[in-house]
Amino acid sequence: MLSRLSRRSRLRLVVSLLSAGLIAGPAAAQQAVPVDPLGPVRCYLAATQGTSNLTLEQGKQLCIGAIDESPARCFAQISDRGFADAQAMQMCASAASLSPAECAERLKTTTGLDDASIVGYCAALPWPLAPLVGQGTPACVVGARTRTGLTDSYIVRLCSGSTSVSPVDCYAGGQTTTRLTDVELVELCLPVGLYPYPP
Repeated sequence: MLSRLSRRSRLRLVVSLLSAGLIAGPAAAQQAVPVDPLGPVRCYLAATQGTSNLTLEQGKQLCIGAIDESPARCFAQISDRGFADAQAMQMCASAASLSPAECAERLKTTTGLDDASIVGYCAALPWPLAPLVGQGTPACVVGARTRTGLTDSYIVRLCSGSTSVSPVDCYAGGQTTTRLTDVELVELCLPVGLYPYPP
């Protein structure tokens, strides 16, 4: 049916379906997962103090961009299944649930795939997150100036690409609950995203 519709008709159909809420656009998908500004800190604490017992650097790398403790829980579950730490970190970074670990367990027990292939297939992300660049919200800079002792260059790094004061909330929460240095905490809490690499 869609192949016979003109381009304009298809566009109207998509717009009407979006308006009616029958299909979800990018904004709806982003709103579906509540964002906890302390997600990276909670993840880091779970990864470095829980049963995973990752090093401080590994915990930081695993939890950059985390919305909650899911990457740490995913790591703990999958590392118990014989995957190397680096593979478990790659698979679970930015996980929003245990689904990467469940996928890996299922494939490991039902297929003859090697671990590297399973990691590539089940990873929560197709490639690592990268820090957002560009102008962020001024409220983030104002919050960082009043709530942290960071230098201007670290404030700019923390708030670059931000859409709220969440990076400052994350940083402030991490100051009281972690042993991370200012630089490490900025790296953990700064806004990140996927760059649109070609398929």
